[in-house]
Formats: sequence, structure tokens, C-alpha cells
Amino acid sequence: MRKNFVSCRCWRAWATGMLRAISAQCTGVVTEPHRTTSRRSTGGASQLTAELRRLKRRLAKAYSLGRGVAKDDQLAASLARKAADKGNANGEYQLGVLYLQGQGVVKSAEQAVYWWRKAVDAGSVEAAYSLGQAYYSGLGVKIDDKTGAIWTRRAADKGHSEAAYVLSRAYKFGLGVEKDSQLAATWARKAADQGNADGQWMLGVLYHLGEGLTQNDSLAFQWWMKAAADGVMQAQYSVGTAYATGKGVGKDDAQAFLWTSRAANRGDALAQSSLGSMYWLGMGVRQDDVQAVAWWRKASEQGNAEAQLSLGNAYLKGRGVAQNSRDGAAWWLKAADAGNADAQGQLGILYHQGVGVARDDRLAVKWWTKAAASGVAVAQYSLANAYRTGSGIARDDAQAFYWMNKAADQGTPLAQSALGGMYAAGAGVPQDHAQAAVWWRKGAEAGNAEAGYNLGRAYLLGEGIENNDRLAAKWTQMAADGGNADAQYQLGILYHEGRGFARDGGLAFQWWMKAAVNGHAVAQYNIGTMYGLGQDVKRDDGQALAWLSKAAEQGNAEAEEAVGNAYSTGTGVSESKANAIAWWLKAARQGKLNSKLNLAYAYANGVGVARDDKAAETWWLEAAQAGNVDAEFSLGTLYLRGIEGKPNYPEATKWFLKAAEHGNALAKTYIELMKESGQFDSKTL
Repeated sequence: MRKNFVSCRCWRAWATGMLRAISAQCTGVVTEPHRTTSRRSTGGASQLTAELRRLKRRLAKAYSLGRGVAKDDQLAASLARKAADKGNANGEYQLGVLYLQGQGVVKSAEQAVYWWRKAVDAGSVEAAYSLGQAYYSGLGVKIDDKTGAIWTRRAADKGHSEAAYVLSRAYKFGLGVEKDSQLAATWARKAADQGNADGQWMLGVLYHLGEGLTQNDSLAFQWWMKAAADGVMQAQYSVGTAYATGKGVGKDDAQAFLWTSRAANRGDALAQSSLGSMYWLGMGVRQDDVQAVAWWRKASEQGNAEAQLSLGNAYLKGRGVAQNSRDGAAWWLKAADAGNADAQGQLGILYHQGVGVARDDRLAVKWWTKAAASGVAVAQYSLANAYRTGSGIARDDAQAFYWMNKAADQGTPLAQSALGGMYAAGAGVPQDHAQAAVWWRKGAEAGNAEAGYNLGRAYLLGEGIENNDRLAAKWTQMAADGGNADAQYQLGILYHEGRGFARDGGLAFQWWMKAAVNGHAVAQYNIGTMYGLGQDVKRDDGQALAWLSKAAEQGNAEAEEAVGNAYSTGTGVSESKANAIAWWLKAARQGKLNSKLNLAYAYANGVGVARDDKAAETWWLEAAQAGNVDAEFSLGTLYLRGIEGKPNYPEATKWFLKAAEHGNALAKTYIELMKESGQFDSKTL
């Protein structure tokens, strides 16, 4: 129940009246009991007797609360029971209150309900309201919202303002009655018009939401202010929120802080959470992380999930409190368990990254799924990626597309960019380059650099959209300015080739350098090559090798081959055939033809490595099978000389013939020599 059953108004005046009655009784003014049965009797004695009874009932209240007299629970209960035993409604009601509180009697909610029922039968409106509250809260009876609403309506119909407020809540939330926003507004207004502060707050809420009446933030604020001035904690918070957002009143951070502080200091968890955020942001108050954490902690300990989310964030960042990822994760888990969708999404990220918790992609997916179902766009995006990669859940392109589309529809730029990629690749959806361009444009216009890069490529290639070098350059520039390394590399190509811009080798070098610094391997290779050739930059073999090495270490085959060449010739570094062979081996395994030729030559002649005819044969065969005429000729000479001293004339003949066929003149000479010496294998023809 929101309030005590006992009204605390006018106790001092009642206590004064009681003392006067006692004084009158002691002086013999009242000497006769009330004998008449007529409620209309105007006889002096009967009037005084009735007044005395009323004062005795008030005296029972006074003794129960210690207002104006020394607190005496036993006397209060005795006086209330005497009145109740005579069928007096107020006495019966008051006795029920004493049973509820265990004052002067053995505490018993069941007895409280018993006496309130009797009081209701005798016409007590307060008892009807209290019975409604009992059924709503399960005090002395089984919870029954429907019966609670019936008794509350009975009290409200007789002008009980608090009952009118409770009935308004019942209609708003469907507590024992069908939800009905218009009836919620009707009863809130009845309560508000009677001066009930809770009703004034509720009426403000309904104006703010536009439920049951026309939405009007100005009227909402006016009613909230009335209730706030009357001390309603929730209204004080609502007033603070109105000032913070500028809805219904001019935005005023100082006033927002003032009213939010009032509610927070009285224990309102929502206000405490908001006050923490105000300190965190320096909104209406000097920025103070420590105070922010203190208020979030107060709200968190009351179970406020928003505050728990914020407190967890403070622990993870180490702001206002010592950094502690485990504590941060623990608070997010509390918020997530309480159903906070944002916390569920963020907790999924912690499990995915293993921050503050053991890494567990299955748990990450569990929490993302909960948050995604609640409409959290970031969680929908994360869940889509889990389905795309099969992380924590079986790979499912259709599900990936479904959730990515959800996130993209909510305006998430990352998801819009990714959705464009899915359309382009036909992943989880039929391939559609036009739709890919549509989503890339949405993402790019929202500032996503990757989407801008992809849109630029679409314009450049004319995929899903008409080729337009100028627009390709525009979007590539946007993405490059946003720090996207692929776009920076692509922009360098556009300047190098003069597409969408006037050709400018210097700018090409500058953008490739940006991409190279950002780790783009091909850009690093290009920068190394430009330094090595002195193209659009002063030649510098040391810089050339440095950048080529960076690219090679990332597995760029061209760079691996170039680094091998540099070690072989001692360009920009001390000559080292062994290092050359090590890099050529890496490049050859990635299919680089010249590296295969270089390796074969080195193994055949023992240059930088022990002579190994079989290894030479292997690499020349790979090159020859790719159609390289030099490898074909070299294989012929290798087989003619003999592997491990064993010539193979048929193979020599075969490869010399291939080389000759491909235009190698020296191969033709060897064929003639083999014929003259009888080594030529005519069967090969």
C-alpha cells in the first residue's frame, strides 16, 4: 500500500477537543448516557453524549499515535473496542487499524479485515478504501485485484480522494478491471480536483502520455508541480524530468537538479538514478564522478536496473570508483536479470569479449537474444554477427539476415553497412546489388565509413548503381576522412589513376601512406614500391624495405617476394641469400612465380642454401605447369644433367620441346645437340 491506513491530518486539533471533553466530563457537564434512538434528536444531553463518543474515538486515535497525549496503545485499543462494540463505524475502523499495526492488541491482519468489514457495513468510507487496499496487497485476505477494485470503487464513489487515485491506477494498469485510459483519466481528475496530490501526479502522467485525454506536456507539468509542492516524491521526480527535457516547461538544468535531488533524498530510486546521471554529465551541477557513483549505488541497492547498468559502467571504466571489470559485470548481470534490455545487450558483449567474466559465446548469444527480442538494435546487430560467423550458435545466414535487417531498420549504421554487404554477397538473401547500394547509402549518409567505402566502390564498378567516378570519389573521400583504411587505399588508387579527380601522384602517395599507417598491407606494399622506385617521392631504399617488410609480415605475397629480392641484392639492407630464400619461400607458397624460379635456381646451384636437385625440380615444375617458358627450359637442363647424377633424357626431351614450342631458342639448340649425341627421346614426340 502506498500510504498508511490512518489519516494523520488535524491530530493536534482533535487532541485539543479530546482534552476539553475530558475536562467537561470531570466537571460533570456530561452526566447522562445517550438514550434516544433518534438520529435527529437535538436535545442538549444527547448532543453532548454523541459528541463525547466522537471525542472518545478521536482520543483512541490520539493515544494510538501519541498526538497531544502520551502514547498509550492499550488505552487506545480499549477506547476503540468500546466504540466498536457499540457498532460505531469509526470505532470499528480504528480497531481494524490497531490490529493491522499490532498496537494494544495482538497484531492480526485477519482481525483488521474483520473489523473493516463491520465498519463498511456501518457506513465507513475509510474502511471500504482499506478493504480495497487489503485485497490488492494480500493483507489478511488472499490477493484479489477484482475485489480490491470493487471496494476501492465503493470508497471513490463516496468521495474518497485517495480511493479515486487508486482507482485511476487500476484502470491504467488493468488491476482488477479492464484497462481503460479514459476512466483512468476520469478518476485521476476526480482525485486531483479534490486536492489529492497523488491524483494530481497521476493526472500529470496521463497528460504527458496522452492516455485518456489529449497529450499536453504543459498541463502535465502544471499538475506535477501541484503534487510536487504537496510533497509527492514521484511528482518531484517528474518535475525534475520535465525541466531536464524541456517538455511542458522551459529547459532548466538547475531546476531539474533541484527537484530531482528532492525526490532522490527522499529515497525515490528513479530520481537517485537520474541524479547520478546528472553528476556524471555535470548537468545542473558540477561534474562529479564520485557523487554519480554514490547515487547510482543507492538506486542500485533498491533494485533500479538503470542505475545498476550505470554503476556497472562506472566500474568497467574506473570512473568515480576503482576500475573493476568483475564488479562491473556483476552489476550488469543484476540489471540484466531484472529484465533491463540494454544491460542484457551489454552483458552479451562482456561474455563475447571475456571482460569481467569468462569468455563464453553461448552466453553472449543468450543475452543478445533476450535484448534483441526487446528491440535493442546493438544486440540485434551483435546477434546477427553471431549467426553470420557461427560464434556461440550454429551458423545461419537466414537468421543473420533477419536480425541484421531488424537492426538496420532501426537506423543502426553498422547494421546498414553490413546488410548492404549481405545483399551484395547473397548471404541469407538473394543477391541484389541494387539493394546493397540502397543500404550502403543509408549507412554512409549516417556517417558510417565502411558503408561510404562500399558505396564508392559500387559507383566505381557500376554494381547495383550507374557507374559514376565523381560520386565514387565523393563517397570514398568521405570514408577515407572517417579513417577507413580500405577507403584511404582506394582513394590513393583514384588519385593515382585520375578517376574522379585529376591525376595526382603526390596525393596518391599521401593517402596510401595514411592507409599504410593504419595497417593496410597493400598500401604498405605500394609505399615501399614508390620509395624503391623514387616514384612521386624521393628514392629511399631503407624506407622501401621498412614498408615492404610491414606488408610482408602481414602475409602480402608481393611484399614477401620484394623483401626476398632486397635481401638477395643487398638493397636497403645487408645482403643475405639465406634471408632472401626464407622470404621467397613464403611468397612461393602463395603462388608467386618469380619466387618459385628464384628458389629453384638457388636449390639447383646451392646459392644461399645447400644444393638440392629435388627441391629445384619441385619449384621449376610448379612454375612450368603455370606455363613459364624459363622454367620449362630449366627443367630440361636439370633432367639432362641428371638429378643426383641420374640423367632423364625422356623428361629432358619433353621439357626442351615445350620450351622450344613456346619460343625459347636455346631449347631448340639443346634439342639438336641431344639428337646428335643420341640422347633425344623420339618417343616423346
